[in-house]
Amino acid sequence: MTTLLSISEAKNLIGKQVRWSSPGYHMNGNYSGVAVITSVVESRNPIRCEVVSGDELFFAFVEFPGDDILCYSDGGRYITYEIL
Repeated sequence: MTTLLSISEAKNLIGKQVRWSSPGYHMNGNYSGVAVITSVVESRNPIRCEVVSGDELFFAFVEFPGDDILCYSDGGRYITYEIL
């Protein structure tokens, strides 16, 4: 089962390996990868992680200040994940 990745969810995933994905522009294809979340910080790009494979989850960002849901590549391209 996949779940939307948010800052509050990411804080509960520290030390865990996750498989994640996000839709991309149709000319670029989708984004995905496997990463271990190492910390969550207060910033526009709050995820710190070790990339196991695929794209870099640390590029995840909040679209607007105060948002909790994380996007990848462009606003509105929400990230889903599952714990491995």
